[in-house]
Formats: sequence, structure tokens, C-alpha cells
Amino acid sequence: SFDPRRILGDGIGESLRNAGMSRRETRAEVERLLEQCGLSKEFADRYPHQVSGGEVQRLSIARALLLKPKLLILDEPTSMLDISVQAQILQLLKNIRRQEQMAFLFISHDKAVINYMCDRQLYMQEGRIT
Repeated sequence: SFDPRRILGDGIGESLRNAGMSRRETRAEVERLLEQCGLSKEFADRYPHQVSGGEVQRLSIARALLLKPKLLILDEPTSMLDISVQAQILQLLKNIRRQEQMAFLFISHDKAVINYMCDRQLYMQEGRIT
């Protein structure tokens, strides 16, 4: 989901620049979010092909947090990650939810992940909530 021709910091900060924030202010906010998501600020200067799948997921979370939403919709946020990276991402999301007082709508086929992450659960079967 990141433009392969642009550095990651530009991809993350685009919304703030479109809203009129200066490059310097945008850069500072992007670096703060990267650190919040467990990445060093140097990731802002890398290209998408220079990072791993777990790092891309953290970068995507940083981008989603940029405009300080009250609700974050997460559709299979750990589906393509190995089990250890999956655990790190889930713990990161729990920490963010607590720190930012944010609600999540968490969508997953993995019932263990849902049980770990969610306070309330709805299950769908054949297009109906069961």
C-alpha cells in the first residue's frame, strides 16, 4: 500500500501535508508515530522494498494513527505475518488502544486473535451474524 517510488515518510505524512502542515512539522509527527509503533525514525527515509512484512504492518499502523482517529478498523492486520511478529503487532495494537483511548473494529478469521484482542465479539457465518 506504499508507493514504491517514494520514501515511507512521504507516504505516511501525505495527509498532514495535504491539510497544510509544513514539511518540518510533518516530519516530526511521522517520526513520533514511527517511534510509537516500535520503529526508529530512520524508517522514514527508506523505501517499501527495504523493509520486512512486519515493519510494513507497523508503518501502516503509524499511517492510520496520523490523523488521530477515534475508531480504527483493522481487517486481518496479522494475516500474512509469522507467529512471533503477529504477537508483537497484537501487543503493539493493545498498547496503542490503551494509550490513545481508541476503539477498534477488529476483523479476523483467527478466533484466538479475536479472543486475545476483543472485549465483545460477533461471528458471521454464511453472511449472517451468529
